[in-house]
Amino acid sequence: GICVVYGGRDGRLGYELAARSQLRVICVETNTTLIAAGRALLQSAGAYGQRVTILEVASLNELPLPASIANLVVSDSALVDGKCPGAAREVYRVLKPGGGIAYMGQPANAANKLRRDALDAWLRTIPGNAMTDISSRNGIWARLAKPAPAGIGVWSHQYGTPGNTAFGGETLAGATCTDDLEVQWVGRPGPRYQADRQVRKPSPLAVNGRLFMQGLERFIAADCHNGEILWTIEAPGSSRFN
Repeated sequence: GICVVYGGRDGRLGYELAARSQLRVICVETNTTLIAAGRALLQSAGAYGQRVTILEVASLNELPLPASIANLVVSDSALVDGKCPGAAREVYRVLKPGGGIAYMGQPANAANKLRRDALDAWLRTIPGNAMTDISSRNGIWARLAKPAPAGIGVWSHQYGTPGNTAFGGETLAGATCTDDLEVQWVGRPGPRYQADRQVRKPSPLAVNGRLFMQGLERFIAADCHNGEILWTIEAPGSSRFN
C-alpha cells in the first residue's frame, strides 16, 4: 500500500517503515533543510526514489496528492517535535476510506511531549463522520479511520449488473460533467498484462474498493483508490477476448 508521512522531516521514519514492510512511502515536508538532509541520507542508503520519497510542499494544509490515496498516514514531526502538524482535515482527505488508518502521537519516553488538549483541538477540524479514538497506552496516540462514502457502485458483471444495466448504483459524488472528475492514479498494471492490440479483454469488475482484472492467462486485484496491486494469479490457458 501507500503510506504518507505527514510532516516527514528528514525521512528517517519513512525509511524504517519501508524497510519493515512492503509500503511505498511518501514523506511530505516544508523544511528545505530537512528535505535536503533526508534526500542525501536516503540516497546514501540506496533507498531513495523507489520505495521512499520526500516531497517538498508549500504547506501541509494543502497537499498535491489525490484524495483517499493513503493506506496509512503517520507523522515524524509529531513524534519528534511533540506538535500536531498541518491540519487534521488534510490527513482525513488523503486517507483511504474503508480500511485506511492514520496514527498521530508519540511514545511515553518522547523528549518533547505532545499535549492531549493540543491533540484534541487538532482532531476537531475533521468532518463529523470520521472515526477517531485516543489511547494513552504507552504515550498518547490518536487513531483515525475514514468510513466508506455513500453512493459507491458495485460492478459485478461486464455491464454493471446481471441485467446489463451499465449502472451499479454509483452517484459519482454528485459529479455531472467531466470537469467535476480528476485522475486518481496512473500506473500498474499497465498494458503488458493484457492482449496486445486488435483484441480486448473484459472490463474490470469493481467490488468493495477493489478492481478485479483479467489479462493474458492471469487475474489481478488492485486497490481502487491508489492502484496498488493486492494479488495476482497466473492461470495458464485462461483467456477471453471480444
